[in-house]
Amino acid sequence: MIDLSRIIDLPDSVIVSGKSYRINTDYQFFILFSQMVKHPHRYEEYNYLYKGAIPPDLKAGFEAIKNFAQPPREIPRDIGDEPDAILLDYEIDADLIYSAFWQRYGIDLKKRNLHLHWYKFQALLAGLTDTKLNKVMEYRAYVPKESDNKEYKKYMLQMKAMWQIEKEYSDEEKAAIAAFDSQLKQ
Repeated sequence: MIDLSRIIDLPDSVIVSGKSYRINTDYQFFILFSQMVKHPHRYEEYNYLYKGAIPPDLKAGFEAIKNFAQPPREIPRDIGDEPDAILLDYEIDADLIYSAFWQRYGIDLKKRNLHLHWYKFQALLAGLTDTKLNKVMEYRAYVPKESDNKEYKKYMLQMKAMWQIEKEYSDEEKAAIAAFDSQLKQ
């Protein structure tokens, strides 16, 4: 993530093939981007992110924007045992995100003329505590431990099932599942 303590002006451009291209940095643009990347799109469909000039190499531009949207983080480190659960979806959890920002920061994410840089939005989102959104994410991330008492484990597994976000499968994965299912029915 970007160092918010030492950098005065947050980045507003990406480098593509050695040239700088200005982009829209508002969180709403990147929430839309995060929803779009779940499904195949033509690279030119991401051009809405550019302010002015668009790089000729759209694939490299897409990669640069993807890196801007998800910069590498030093912490938390990937230790390889994180659950596969999807903990947050900007579309499904929109109401929880909105209420959490209002509850914790007094920020109305639907306020007209609100410009909240994507990196500031991400920092605020990461810093949320004691909200319904945090509780829902805790349910989704729950992995039972032997030390958990029976009632707690039952409750948490029930909540996890209620709040779980189903993984979206690619067309190839859907075809493979359908082929497997058809083999079982024979």
